[in-house]
Amino acid sequence: MDENSALFEKVLTALNEEGILGDLVLLGSWCLAVYSENFGGSPEIPLLRTLDIDFLVPNPAAIRKTADMPQLLKALGFDIVYSVLNGYSKFVHPDLEIEFLTPEIGKGRSKPYKVPALKITAQGLRYLDLADQFAVEMRYKGFKVRVPEPGAFIILKLLTSEKREDPAKRERDISTAVQLSEFIISSRAQTDMFRVIWSSLPNKWQSTVLRIANRISSPLSKLLE
Repeated sequence: MDENSALFEKVLTALNEEGILGDLVLLGSWCLAVYSENFGGSPEIPLLRTLDIDFLVPNPAAIRKTADMPQLLKALGFDIVYSVLNGYSKFVHPDLEIEFLTPEIGKGRSKPYKVPALKITAQGLRYLDLADQFAVEMRYKGFKVRVPEPGAFIILKLLTSEKREDPAKRERDISTAVQLSEFIISSRAQTDMFRVIWSSLPNKWQSTVLRIANRISSPLSKLLE
């Protein structure tokens, strides 16, 4: 096991022991490791993992279990770093970085959302309510981890790629979505779920995904037919 994976498991262990893992939804590339374990290491699931761990806090005000997240992560070697420009915070370790996100509300805001129960702030981003709406519990290394359905993961990657300022990261998001779509197409159950998720999207979101899919050569077009 590499150091990043070992540290990721330590983070899950700490959150689980505090009883708050179930209140969060794992986002980003580490979901792929969870999918791979739950779907028998399917070769269609890419094994890309970045140095970022993103956790969604679906509703900061609804968390009842309290935990001192800064102290919990400090014990694992993470330091808290604040952005001078907007006050957003993240937890930084030589091997990994952790950020907490939450669905953007209304017209949005430039300041982070407070999560008093966990003594942290979360950055609000568009589209993330989709991850909460279609979150599913999967097993990973003995833990019960909430992740978006693979179909929701694909759609989120494409939608949020539009917000990426870094062209390399934008293309990586699209590439990951394209690769994972091969897995969706290989499974009738996953294809059916994708269509359920797709039908729930606002027309504007569908238009954005279709625009991206139409400019790239990928199996996504089969899912959107």
